[in-house]
Amino acid sequence: MECQKTLENATENENYKELVKLRGELHSWFRYSYEGRVSAEKLYQKGTAIAEKAKEVNPRFYEVEGLENFSNALEFVEQLHDKSIRDNATKRPELLYIHLIGLS
Repeated sequence: MECQKTLENATENENYKELVKLRGELHSWFRYSYEGRVSAEKLYQKGTAIAEKAKEVNPRFYEVEGLENFSNALEFVEQLHDKSIRDNATKRPELLYIHLIGLS
């Protein structure tokens, strides 16, 4: 029983590390978009892929303590499927900056 619990804790720790790594990757894409190096559409594409990876690591990643800003940023990315929201994010980079800071 003790061995089982140790294995579960190790797996949980590895999953957390992977989610933190994905958060860092998302931070980079927000920074690139904020700086104008990639479009909001590219941020949407990359962010959606990151969300899928996060779901594979932990289907309930949005409930993981300490990663609330990661979840919020991914919710924003989901909204970028709408062209008008992408255009607005391009015109108002402060919308990206809010999440950029939250992911730091």
